[in-house]
Amino acid sequence: MGDDFSYEKTKFFNILREYGIRRIISSKDFIIALILSIVSNYLILSFNFEKVIISDIIPLLISISGALIGLTLAGFAIVVSFADVEFIKILQKAGIYKRILFLFWYTTLLTAISLISNIFTFIMGKIGNDIASKVGMYISVFLFLYAILAVMNIFGTVMRYGLYRGEFITREKIK
Repeated sequence: MGDDFSYEKTKFFNILREYGIRRIISSKDFIIALILSIVSNYLILSFNFEKVIISDIIPLLISISGALIGLTLAGFAIVVSFADVEFIKILQKAGIYKRILFLFWYTTLLTAISLISNIFTFIMGKIGNDIASKVGMYISVFLFLYAILAVMNIFGTVMRYGLYRGEFITREKIK
């Protein structure tokens, strides 16, 4: 490890700062989720579907959000388990390895926040707090859509990682 490596530098918000909040906010998955959630929430509001969404759809989102966490962790396990010292050195030298690992951390956190938001919205709907459940629903729709798109992005990362790993193995065998 380099001299500048420390525990502080491995904390989530330090890596987030390094990765770039602006990079996240300007990402395609964030922008698409934001646009889709605005349109979805407008349609839900226009057709007065809030109660149906909160009572019937939010429970589905709770289940799916939990499954998304599992999928993200499975992808992380694949990336970590197929790593070897030389391949990691190449990825670190290119500045890719930390970004790959951070995307998994970020996506897991995002899906967990989506899950919590969905649970909160469902509970607020059950106890009859209309304002909190409606606000929660609007936030939940965005977070859920963003989480789905982020997990899809992670699948792309796992796929690229596998392709890079295959190329690395092929080149090593040729040497």
